[in-house]
Amino acid sequence: MLAQHDELTRRGHDLVIITPQPREPYISDDRKVIFFGYCTEFKAMHTTPTVSASVLTDEIEQYAGHEQFDILHFHVAVGSST
Repeated sequence: MLAQHDELTRRGHDLVIITPQPREPYISDDRKVIFFGYCTEFKAMHTTPTVSASVLTDEIEQYAGHEQFDILHFHVAVGSST
């Protein structure tokens, strides 16, 4: 995600990353990052991935409507239920 952000910024685009609040403190840099919801660990057999535990769709929709983004890209790391 950060590499995509950096490449698209290099090409002249303005980007905002919307993501769940990470479990570890986020170290701020020059990227614009907005946090909605939170993450939790999901224990599965031999691995423990971090997954989004709360998606605040109403708040995200309101924020996106206010910002009037030209493009929205949704990344689903594990899979989609839709």
